[in-house]
Parts: sequence; C-alpha cells; structure tokens
Amino acid sequence: MSDRATHRRGLSLVELIIVLNIIAALAALSVPLLRTVRARGRENSCRANLQTTWLALGRYKADYKKYPAYLTDLYPGYVDSLESFVCPADPRRAEELAEWRKWADGEQPDPAWMQKHAPTLGLNLLYSRRESLETGQEIVCGCPFHQRGLVQTLDGAISEGEFQTATLKSPVQTSVFGRGAGEPAAASEETTLFAGDTVVTATGGSAIIAFSEGSTVALGGNTRVTLKFASVAEQPTKLVRILGMFLGDPAGPPATVDCNVVHGPYTGGGGRFEVRTPTLMGGVRGTRFRVLLEQVILDGRPALRTTLCTLSGAVEVRAKGKTKKVAQGDCDTETEVVTSGGKGKGKGKGGGDDEGDDGGSDDD
Repeated sequence: MSDRATHRRGLSLVELIIVLNIIAALAALSVPLLRTVRARGRENSCRANLQTTWLALGRYKADYKKYPAYLTDLYPGYVDSLESFVCPADPRRAEELAEWRKWADGEQPDPAWMQKHAPTLGLNLLYSRRESLETGQEIVCGCPFHQRGLVQTLDGAISEGEFQTATLKSPVQTSVFGRGAGEPAAASEETTLFAGDTVVTATGGSAIIAFSEGSTVALGGNTRVTLKFASVAEQPTKLVRILGMFLGDPAGPPATVDCNVVHGPYTGGGGRFEVRTPTLMGGVRGTRFRVLLEQVILDGRPALRTTLCTLSGAVEVRAKGKTKKVAQGDCDTETEVVTSGGKGKGKGKGGGDDEGDDGGSDDD
C-alpha cells in the first residue's frame, strides 16, 4: 500500500477556525436559552410557593377568622418548609433562610437583623394582610423577582404583574432597602423606587414618595414604608397602590405618614390606594389622611396601635373583620398584639395575635 493511500489529511487552519466559530455561535445561542429555562424554573417554583402559602392562609383564616400579620406566622403550624416563603430568584434567599433556621433549631435570631428585616422577609415583602371579609380580586401577595413580577389575589389566582415606579423626594436622614439588598443605602433626591423597595426614616428624619399620577405620601420620623403596589397585567386600567407601613424602631417614637391621594386614576376598573399597617388597612380613592403607628402595652404585652384620621374626603378602614367609613375630621384607632413575623405556633395559638375576632362586617 502506498504512502499516499495511508496518509490522512488533517484540518486546515481555515477549517479549524470555521469549526471553532460554529462552536462559539452555538454556545452563544445556548446561554440565553439556558438563562430563560432557569428563570422559568424559578418562576414556576415561586408560583408553587405562592400557592402553598395561599392554601395555608385559608386554613389559618378558617381557624382564627382572620389572616396572620405575617406569612411567616404560618410556620410550622400550617407550612412545614421554610423554603416555601422564599422565591428561588430572591437575592436575599441564603441570608434569610439562615436566620429562619435559627428559629427552627430553637435559637434566637440576631435582634438587630430582625429589627431591620422582619416585615419584609421572603414573600412578606409584597404580602398585604387582608381582613376576613375580603375576597376575590383583592391583592394579597406577589413577587417582584421575575421579568414581569407575579401578583396573587385572595381567590388564589396568580398573574403576571406590572409594577409601577415612584420617586423619592426631599429625603432627610433617610435610607432605602432595595428589594434585593441586604443592607440599606443612603437615599438621595429623585431616587427611583420600585415594588419591594423599603424607605426608612430615622428619628427626626422625613421624606416624600411621589407617584406618577400625582398622589404623594409624606413620611415622618421612625417610619418604614414598603412599596407593595402592583397591578395585574390583564387589567391595565386597574391602578393599585399598596403601601406597608411599619415602625422603624419599635421602641422609638410613633411613625407617621400623610397621604394626599388624587381621585381619578383609582376609579377605573376598581383601582385602589391602600395603606396597610399590622393592625389596620385604610383604602381610599381620593382624599387626604394621616396614619400614626406606635407601640403600646396591651394586657401586659407589647402591641401595635394604629390611628387613622381623615383630613378631607372619606377613608374606608378595615380591621378585625369589620369595615367602617371614617369621615372628614374623624379618627379611628385599632390596637392589636401581633408577632414580629417569626415562628408561629399553629392551631390553638394564632401566631401570637389576639383571639375573638368574629369575622363579621360593620358598614358605617
């Protein structure tokens, strides 16, 4: 056999370059696809978590005629896995699960860490405690860590959400917890806020949150406000703003917000503007009102007291299974012992809340 017959020709330099380019192109095409697949998998897991917590909320309500102050009060009596409360796409996931496992192991979480994070742990970030009389399309929870975000209503439906932005103005001694951040950052003028962001004022601090339609919320000192606002993508005319209000330092002075809500944008499609504290929900579509939140002692235990005063128009207040209208010049006060968003006890304990709500309604 001749040398020519046995000789095998290798790839030329040009052919090698072509092969490498093809491999590089295929790799470049596969990376976005893998990211999309991974993102879809995280979203599906988050939907499953939302469904798990929704079912647990229903069981909790059946037992106590009300909803818990925090989703984490469902553990371990109604939800047996801490992972159910944290979206796989949440950048805070590892740190939060580490702190929660301290409860599961009977340890005491770091008080300083808890003070900063308890109201927004995991899915608590967009959870809005509802009253027993509320049903259907009221937004109860959601997650902002997806391409369009997720919105869940009390009927259990989960939809893609469109989350509007807001602008922070005139911040004084104010910081902002970004929705995926573990530590706060000093606020600056014209900071853009997103769903899940938390604005915190120090004692003596102040800030203004301005919304695109013209509504504003002025924060006093020692105040935390988490932007939970969202709208279901399939209902573009339904503008919904949900703000969670908490104490910056439970042992500090009262927290205050002054709301000036414009009328028109919230009337189409059943839109709504809500301020939700751990003890009260005020819903309005065009009015001015003030909310004061403070820690007091009730029956020998620390409790939260919310006072809402209407400055103009009328405010619908929902608390302890009842609904009432607070007219101009009037105030309504609600006090309740609530947990700090920690480990619930299950049936028979109520996660630390007061018992005795009758679940009825009282329309004034």
